[in-house]
Amino acid sequence: MRYPEIKQIDEPMRWALEHPSFFFAEGEMTIASIFAQLIEGTQVLARTTVESSVLDEWYIVAASDDWFSNARFPVPEDFDFKTITPFPELGANRCRPEFVVATFATDVLVRGPNGTHVVKGNVGTAEQVLHAISGASQWKRAIAFRGQVITAT
Repeated sequence: MRYPEIKQIDEPMRWALEHPSFFFAEGEMTIASIFAQLIEGTQVLARTTVESSVLDEWYIVAASDDWFSNARFPVPEDFDFKTITPFPELGANRCRPEFVVATFATDVLVRGPNGTHVVKGNVGTAEQVLHAISGASQWKRAIAFRGQVITAT
């Protein structure tokens, strides 16, 4: 019996941009769709209530529990994904929504154990979202993102 060869994807974020239908139901490539995926994934992993809000053009998902540490497969803190991170807690053939955020959003902020960091794009120091996330002492983990959905060119 022969088994099929599984090809490793060398540049997963680039591959995802070229194959967005794998990550969006019914081709719905919107920031709101990314927001819904992140909320759902966070609810699966967080052991507390998940907060979600929109501040100006920023979509924010946060919890008083660091849901990253509750996952079977870790997400890189810098969001520099070397692989499409599986998410078996949500179901077969699912990937972590943080991968979708990192790939398709324009600007991304992450708050974690080591503070708040811009992991993608540009965020000015005067932006309200930066202060809102950094100053929310009740949150151990938060992700904020914005922008038009990026697609391959």
